This record gives sequence, C-alpha cells and structure tokens, in this order.
Amino acid sequence: MTEPMERYHPPKAGDLHLEYTENFTFRSLGVWRKIYVIICTLSFFAISLFFTLGYFFGESNEELAPLLVMFMMFSPIAYGLWIYHAVVNRKVIQLRVLSITQLIPFLNPVSAIIFWSIGSISKKESASRNLKKLE
Repeated sequence: MTEPMERYHPPKAGDLHLEYTENFTFRSLGVWRKIYVIICTLSFFAISLFFTLGYFFGESNEELAPLLVMFMMFSPIAYGLWIYHAVVNRKVIQLRVLSITQLIPFLNPVSAIIFWSIGSISKKESASRNLKKLE
C-alpha cells in the first residue's frame, strides 16, 4: 500500500545561509531611471558628435585653440558618463552635486528636481540593501 505522506515544513531562517550578493547595476534600475539615463547619455554623445562634425566639416576657424576644441568634444561625453555612473551605482552625494550643477550654472530646475528625486530613491535603495546585508 501507499505510505502516508509527510507534511511539508518550510526550513527555518537559521538553516539558510545565504549571502546578499546583489550589486547595483543598470539592470536593477527602475524603468524611468533607465529611460532617463539612456536619454541623457545619448544626448550628450549627440552634442559631442555635433561639435566634432562642426569642427571638422564646418567653416574653418583657425582662432579656436586645439585644446578648446578637444574640451568641447570630450566634456559632454565625460558629463554623460558621470551621470551614468552616478545613477547606475546609486551614488547619492554625486546625484546631489549633479542636481546643484543643474541649478547654478545650467539654470535647469526640472533636471535638478529629477536628479534630486533619483538621489532620494537611491538613498532608500542603499538603506534597504544595507538592512538586507545585516540579516
């Protein structure tokens, strides 16, 4: 005949030895932050491409110093990569600095509010991640 089935008991929390290994990556971002990072990165690469094409194929400007031209080409790329790094790695202080730079030199309050809210969400994620590490 058939043997009686044992009742299932879930394992106790002490029996599981799991380490928290989830790192902050682009994949773990929310949808809106992914869209914002993609738009920012692509727009800064497009601005850099515009400066590069304008320098090489536009009217010749001999009065522009080569270092200034290189600065105009690479500073938007560096700024876009800074935004990408700060948002993806949830660097709260860098996100706060980015929101201040959006306000003071760029006079862009909408983008400053977006960076501030991304920083607030990142701060909450970091706090919950630290709690999960302690468990």
